[in-house]
Amino acid sequence: MSGCYLRITGKDLDGPALARNAAIPIDASWRRCDKRSETRTHRSGGLRILVSKHDGAHVPGQIEDALAFLTNHRGDVAMLIAVIGVDTVLLDFAWDVPANGSGVQWNRWPAPLLKLCGELGIAIEATAYVVGT
Repeated sequence: MSGCYLRITGKDLDGPALARNAAIPIDASWRRCDKRSETRTHRSGGLRILVSKHDGAHVPGQIEDALAFLTNHRGDVAMLIAVIGVDTVLLDFAWDVPANGSGVQWNRWPAPLLKLCGELGIAIEATAYVVGT
């Protein structure tokens, strides 16, 4: 999955009900045991919000979009997070890592984004996708 997403989950969270009352657009929602694929089900309920459409080759753009999104929607995000049953809140950045790269890859998360995530209780995650094999 490319881009940056905010994921809010909880073991018994009713993602679709939470999504219906959300003031911001929800990309996807689910309940525990809903089908995730042909062979897997969700282990928790939750929802996913698209924060940035920049792909994994443009993490700095994702970071800029994430800071703008959280700044503009801070109150709405705080209300979603405060719902009883929420136990995990992640800001997940997609990161393309070249298979034949130099062996060093890095991105820097700016202090204002870290501060805002800390105040809201949002963890930051970078999901690496090896590309160009």
